[in-house]
Amino acid sequence: MVIGSHHSNSSICAMGRCQFSRYSSYKTCSYTLSFSLLPHELKLLTSTLKKAFGQGDWHPSLCDELLAAAWQQPNAKNLMLALDAVHSIKGVDAALIDRVDALVAGRLIPHWPLLYRLCSFDIALNRTAHVEARLGQLPSSAGQFFQHRAITQFPRVLHYLAGKNVLPKKLHAQAQIAEKLLKNTRFMQTTLNELIAKTKSPTVAVVGNGPSMHGSKAGQEIDAKDLVIRFNNTGINATYDNDLGKKTHLWVMSPNVPVSDNAPASSICAITGPDPWTRPSRYWKQVARYRETSTTFEITRWHALVSALSAPPSAGILMLDSLREAGIKPRFMNVKGFDRLTNLTSDETSANHTNDEANHYRDTQKTSSRHNWAAEAKLFQRWMKE
Repeated sequence: MVIGSHHSNSSICAMGRCQFSRYSSYKTCSYTLSFSLLPHELKLLTSTLKKAFGQGDWHPSLCDELLAAAWQQPNAKNLMLALDAVHSIKGVDAALIDRVDALVAGRLIPHWPLLYRLCSFDIALNRTAHVEARLGQLPSSAGQFFQHRAITQFPRVLHYLAGKNVLPKKLHAQAQIAEKLLKNTRFMQTTLNELIAKTKSPTVAVVGNGPSMHGSKAGQEIDAKDLVIRFNNTGINATYDNDLGKKTHLWVMSPNVPVSDNAPASSICAITGPDPWTRPSRYWKQVARYRETSTTFEITRWHALVSALSAPPSAGILMLDSLREAGIKPRFMNVKGFDRLTNLTSDETSANHTNDEANHYRDTQKTSSRHNWAAEAKLFQRWMKE
């Protein structure tokens, strides 16, 4: 068995004999395995595909393969995994949702996270009738409602239900968090245009968390910029002021990363990932606690980078791409702390070396293996020549 990886550029082939046949485009949601697999073989195949998705091996056929496996064994976990892959790599449309509905009808015990995920997609696609039909499947009593804690991880569903005045009191606090997150949300390009408009030809510092920041003494240089952008658990405090500086205008974070108590003092928080409000997270409450305004990245920019990298883009490359779209070229930015983008040698770039020893400047956190660092480094180097 070979697990495809952006380290090896190989494709998945479970048991050395499993091939997929896509009879039409993914938009029509018609997939099939070219032959039937035994239950234990299908389980092994699905596990292999899940591992590839989790490791960031987002090769073009992965969506088709996961959907084909889910169609043959349509349980909730397989469908959630397939939906997550399609949403992340290509984008979910109404036809796919309808196909999942047809597959689920009468075959599955209600699975609340799957229902909430599909409901989130329907809300995003303005399919009001479908949303109302799904809500009809929700438990009627407040006690039952609260037992399904999965709903608290889906802010778009909570916000919609709050507007219908059907939530029990126990969920009102969670609904207020969802309202806070969604009410003041804007797209990244709008946010950047507003920030850039405040200063003619603004200077920009994009500050990563690579180990090169330790002892860099770059704090004063960073704070001198008009726009300072930081990422995830940057952990700035008096201990690191000399290296990191103090200012933060825009804080970029993943919805699946716990928020530290010393998050940067910024009124704007940018959430990475494709349309994060359709995705579950345990940390929405923390995000809402720290920020009054949220911004999300345009899903078209996310998918364009996925296509170029065959992997999920890192927050750093996603932010640099957005700044380019706003008219600020990387060679005019002060880019610091992105060791994986700036320090790769030619040998490492060609070999797609991941360097597990590279970590966060203030702890032993290893570099994520989900990102295609070599491809990102090549892209960054090309942008620097623009």
